[in-house]
Amino acid sequence: MLANQYKSGWLNSIKQLSIALQLVATILLINGCDDIERGILSPKEKSSFEVVQRQSVDEQTQAEKFAPLLLFDEEQGHSDNCFPMDAGVYYKARLNGNRGRIQNLDKRTITVGLNPPSLPQPPTYYNYQKCQEIFRISNMNGSAGDTSITLIAGRSQTVGDVCATMTDSSIWLTVSTIDGWEMTELHLWAGTQVDMMPRTRKGNPKVGHFPIHAFESPAVTTYTVEIPWSDFSSTMYTAIHVEVLKSNGDGTFQIEGAWADGARIVEKGNWATYSSMGFELVSKIEYITYWWFYGWQDQCDGVSGSHHADWERVIVKIVNNTINRVLFFQHGGWYVRNPGRYDLPFSYHPAVYVGRKNHGSYHWNDYTYDVQTCCYWDDQREPGPWGSSMKLLSWNNLTPLRSDDDAPEWMRYEGEWGSTNLDDGIWSPLIKQYVNDMSNIPGCEGDDGRWCHTSGCWQSDVDSDDTF
Repeated sequence: MLANQYKSGWLNSIKQLSIALQLVATILLINGCDDIERGILSPKEKSSFEVVQRQSVDEQTQAEKFAPLLLFDEEQGHSDNCFPMDAGVYYKARLNGNRGRIQNLDKRTITVGLNPPSLPQPPTYYNYQKCQEIFRISNMNGSAGDTSITLIAGRSQTVGDVCATMTDSSIWLTVSTIDGWEMTELHLWAGTQVDMMPRTRKGNPKVGHFPIHAFESPAVTTYTVEIPWSDFSSTMYTAIHVEVLKSNGDGTFQIEGAWADGARIVEKGNWATYSSMGFELVSKIEYITYWWFYGWQDQCDGVSGSHHADWERVIVKIVNNTINRVLFFQHGGWYVRNPGRYDLPFSYHPAVYVGRKNHGSYHWNDYTYDVQTCCYWDDQREPGPWGSSMKLLSWNNLTPLRSDDDAPEWMRYEGEWGSTNLDDGIWSPLIKQYVNDMSNIPGCEGDDGRWCHTSGCWQSDVDSDDTF
């Protein structure tokens, strides 16, 4: 049986504060509480500007923390290959009809007169995906491990309790009475700040303005209230007021007002109380794709392989705020390396060894082949030490790739990047396969061997039948 009464004045104040607490009260005749202590945070659109801003900052922070270190071959500094450059500069130049070697368009070219040469630090682009967050209730009113609190009537008499559980998208508060007490009326407020509770000028709660009102006749012993989880990340505050009664056995009843135990709402007012519920993160999985734009690829065997416009990338998987797997892309193929199977020169920043000619991303340096060819694994990688100048610290110049209306024109461009009016088959990054579904990328692409054609599975720790 559903019994909700939403007060328009309170809802208007909530809108003014940019908080959407869409509370749904459901009355269920059940006994006790199931021991459900964790749920998956569903990816819902946040209505609060503050929440949106906080999430945006978190994405940028994570992107900076785990951004790769790119290591380039020392010989690249003395060749005419193009290093990563600003994609916006390239986009404008191509639309303006400039068809020369694209490195001439970027004024931040390397200085080949230095020994070793100096590498510019162009933008690294990224897009972010939060795949899963699993939380559980960590405390009630600050008591670690508690998931229930006492229901108190007349300031001191225990008449029941409030038990909290979590499911995949909701917090469930079950109010139960004991010892012959029953409920006839319930008022409930929940929010992220106590100051948002409807109150009088003196600070006393206005229970008639709470968003949840449930009335029942005849009286019942259990109410369950569902609260959407999406608006709470670390702490939820509640004020629960219940009208209870108990038969005296002679046709009369003892009637009391009860509050869920907690802190006093005002020190010098009525004895109304509010409660707090804390949450802790059990597991979080995130994916970040890092992109580099190269305006030119030189010939890889002296006669073929050159073309304009390369979008190269790696993907970092983050589990519980720690770098986990890394996915390395090369020439249409890719492979995954597990923890401990790639270099971490700066704790959080995986090393990416960039191919001298084709710009592929690899987990290790390889200079075993004296002759440069166009084959999949033959892109020579002979970088100097991590401290040399032939590296790109991608975390120092990160830009999110976006497709919203306010994004730069070149980011919203969904066509091909290339040599003539941008059209020779190098597609825009945000429309490439798996770009918005990184968790479902197969563990590798290509044959399981060091062959000339695509053979990304040769170095992969994850099979093509499994996902990243």
